[in-house]
Amino acid sequence: MSSLSRIKIKVSRAFTLLEVMVALFILSVALGSIIYRITAMKASAARMQNTTIAHWVALNRVTMLRLSEGWPSTGTDKGSDEIAGRKMWWIIRTTDTPNKMLRKVTVEVYKAEKRSDSQMLTSLTHYMVDPSALSAGRSGIK
Repeated sequence: MSSLSRIKIKVSRAFTLLEVMVALFILSVALGSIIYRITAMKASAARMQNTTIAHWVALNRVTMLRLSEGWPSTGTDKGSDEIAGRKMWWIIRTTDTPNKMLRKVTVEVYKAEKRSDSQMLTSLTHYMVDPSALSAGRSGIK
């Protein structure tokens, strides 16, 4: 036998550099996608939370109008409320309707004091009945 046949060649069972690089590339793409989705979900949750709180502010404003004595005057009112540690600014626009016994009340809630349509979180419209019409029985409501 020759000396070459006596030498045992050890076969390596490890991964090649190319295989490791492909695996790392696939892993990095997958992790990048997961991080992107988590960030998007977090931003969506914050947006939903702000919108919910803004809607509570609008509902509180409408409830305060409904509980107040009298008929809201037409025009615009502005202010701010703080709920859940967040300050929200609101505008109430009260307008007449074709029915003289109803007034349209629109509450717009904004994230910042400088109000722009892009920062409006919610808008709530409510129609209020003239309390004198209800007490006089002229409303036609039974």
